[in-house]
Amino acid sequence: MSIRALLRGGSEVSGAITSVLDIADSAKARDELEKRATFDALTGSHNRSSILGALARELKREDSPKTGIVYIDLDGFKVVNDTLGHAAGDELIVLIAERLRDVSRGVDDVGRLGGDEFLVLLRDIPGAEVAMNVAHRISAVLSCDFVLSSGPLNLRASVGVACADANTITAEALVQSADAAMYASKVQGQGLPILESAAS
Repeated sequence: MSIRALLRGGSEVSGAITSVLDIADSAKARDELEKRATFDALTGSHNRSSILGALARELKREDSPKTGIVYIDLDGFKVVNDTLGHAAGDELIVLIAERLRDVSRGVDDVGRLGGDEFLVLLRDIPGAEVAMNVAHRISAVLSCDFVLSSGPLNLRASVGVACADANTITAEALVQSADAAMYASKVQGQGLPILESAAS
């Protein structure tokens, strides 16, 4: 809002002009852009850039005892898309994200890296056993039937876990460690989480 005085004879104020600018639409547009830059449009989880940024910031916190991540990759997701269609695949991805949020701790973040890959960021954990407990809950909940519009579906996920102390590793390197553990879980073929062997 701005106000400009109307002067009579050069010095006497005879009125005022008030100008009001409605910024609601621009504020709404700014909020929408920020939301799109932070969250995955399909699942409402953090998008890849957002979750990796949060991980990088967490690993730089001096007051954090330890940070953990759980890397999740669905087994057989391509078959779901190929046989039931991409709409069913999207429906499944949304349900996966909901279950991950349900079994995560309140202080943790769930992010979708892309496709059928997710990353759960575990903040302020005392050790790898907490991360493994969360990972086992994730494995269990993802092995339960999913009810899609096309009918029930059973699958499992490969799950890798990695942990690190603050300022000892980059976000990219920790994700690579969890990714390697996830592939070991996939080779094992039992849907059980594996802790990256170098994790402390």
